[in-house]
This record gives sequence, C-alpha cells and structure tokens, in this order.
Amino acid sequence: MLAQLAKQPVFGILVFFGCLFIFGGVYKVDDYSKLAFSPYPKPILLSIAIGVIMVGLGVLLYVAANLSIGSFPFSKVKKLGNGYSTSHGTLVLNVLVGQIQEFDCAGSDCMVALPANEFFDDDCIHDPRSALGAYVMHHFHNCAAEIQSLVKTKLRDESSENVPKETGVIVPSYGVGKSVYLGSPLSSPARIAMVSVTTKRAGIGLHAEARYIFDAIAAVHRTMADQRLSTLFIPLIGSGHGGLKAETSLLCMLISFAELHHSPLGQNLKNVNIVVYSKSPTSEPSISLRNIKRALAYTEQFFKT
Repeated sequence: MLAQLAKQPVFGILVFFGCLFIFGGVYKVDDYSKLAFSPYPKPILLSIAIGVIMVGLGVLLYVAANLSIGSFPFSKVKKLGNGYSTSHGTLVLNVLVGQIQEFDCAGSDCMVALPANEFFDDDCIHDPRSALGAYVMHHFHNCAAEIQSLVKTKLRDESSENVPKETGVIVPSYGVGKSVYLGSPLSSPARIAMVSVTTKRAGIGLHAEARYIFDAIAAVHRTMADQRLSTLFIPLIGSGHGGLKAETSLLCMLISFAELHHSPLGQNLKNVNIVVYSKSPTSEPSISLRNIKRALAYTEQFFKT
C-alpha cells in the first residue's frame, strides 16, 4: 500500500495524510482489529489544524497543476482523456497517447507526417512496429510498394548526394529534413508527408540526433504552409530506430513548434497533435503521462513572447 501511495502525485499524498490528521484529531481508536472508533471528548485542535493545512495545500497544488489561474507553472496544461493539451494564441498543442494510425485526420485541412530515413527507402514501411509501417499497412493494406513508388516519383527531380550507406553501397541521399508530400495517394483522402529524420553511414549505422528533429519539423511545416493545411498528426520522430530517448524527442519537437509559433510563417498551424506510442489503452506509453505533462509545462517558457 505504501509503495502504491508513493507513486501518487504530491497533492494526492497531501490530501490523504491531511484527512488522516483530521480524522485522528476527532476520533480515537477503540479496537484496531474491529476498526472501532469513538469521538474524543475534546477534539485535538493541533491535529485538525495540521490536517486542514495539508488538505488545503494539496488542493492548491491540484488547482495549480490542472486549472488555468494566475501564473502557476502548469496553468495552461490541460488533461485530456488520452494525454495533455495546451494552447498559445491560435495554436492548440496536444500530446496524445495511442497509435498514429488510429487517429482521425480526415478533415480537408489535416495532414499526417511520418518519419523516414534520408534515402526514403525504409524497410520500416513493411514493419507494423514502426510508425511508418503501422500507418501504411493500416490505411493502404498491401500497397506499401505502390506508396514507395509514389515517393520515388516525387523525388525524381530533387537534388541528392551519393553517400556510402553501407560498406561498398553508394546510394543517393536527400538529406535530413526533407519532406515528401503525398496528396490523396492511391485515390485515398489522406494527406501524408514523409520526412527524413534518420541517417545511415557505413561504420555508423542508422541513427538520429536531436538537431535532426528541428530540421524535420521545419520541413513538415513548410509542406503544410505550401498546401495550406493547419492540422497535423505526427508520432514521436527519431526515437524509434533512430535511437533517441523518447523524452528527448518530445522536448525537441515541442521546442520546434514553439519556434515556429513565433515565426510569421508559422501562423497557419492551428492544431498540432504529437502521438506518443502505446501498445493498447491499458499499456504503459513510451513516455509516462506525468513526463508528458512536465514536458508541456517546461516548454511553456519557449512560447512566451
């Protein structure tokens, strides 16, 4: 029981023990085995006062963490059913728990961004454990090869550089931070951008770096601005096969959107949804809800003008 209690938020612990102090100041235990209590002839005022203070402090901390009042550090972070949300002017920024393929992005102003490597030849497109593969296999079933063909067609006239992907294997790289837009691919209503966020070199292997996140988000935004789209769904990028810690990826993404928010070109963004992977509604997400909330609260400072 104590181990479970220690995992609770601070305000919950304060309220719990505050109630115990209040109860202990009013009632005495007659028989522990039968949980028999009787009131004191005179209440213990000190115990009651300590309890009231603890309960009040717990309520205050809860209000600070969940409601929008004053200048509390978490005042703009709101709890959603499956994540947390904050708003800055016309921008609503959500961090949601789930799987990218499960979210509805059917509106005419909505786009899904999916991570790719610098060569846009990802085997991940066939891997349901990756965000790219899970989305393509869910929405396009057995047509992954056709989606890859569309991407290659889009890249046909784009500049590239031949690099050693593996020992003895030289292939064209389009660089990190390259976005390829597919509007209504294979006659579907979807709007997809594949954005390169990982790189691979002989002797180094596949990896991502924190700075790649900023380039990738900027590329996604340019695509949305070009297509006049305002709503985005995007999974954590760089934290899968790229190897970045999930919390690092989330922080970099949030800071990137904060920077875009201050840019005149960023005003088209109205609704951004970052999806943190969770295998099922009852499974632990790759980032805990507590850390999601902390990340949103921490990045509040980057949205301030």
